[in-house]
Amino acid sequence: MSENQEIRHSIADAVPVPLHGVPDEALFTSPAPAVSLGDADRLAREYYGVAGEVKALHSERDANFVLTTDKGQFLLKISNAAEPLGRLQCNTALLAHLETQA
Repeated sequence: MSENQEIRHSIADAVPVPLHGVPDEALFTSPAPAVSLGDADRLAREYYGVAGEVKALHSERDANFVLTTDKGQFLLKISNAAEPLGRLQCNTALLAHLETQA
């Protein structure tokens, strides 16, 4: 089994991703979360202990921000409420895996 197959296999085993639920069309008709720069700054400080310059990033269905600190840059993503939980869990598992490979 190749390394890529192992990664896909381990993520698939760890996080079940339902193929049903919210239709994909709902993701594009549901508005992105309304989060201000101040809200993003407060959330990053309160939940992650990260403080720095906050800039909004363009996104069609989520609210994304980059926080620039003296320790580097961080991404704060606030997902659309219409995004199926299984997809969010899969994204989180993938990012956690990639972090261990850095």
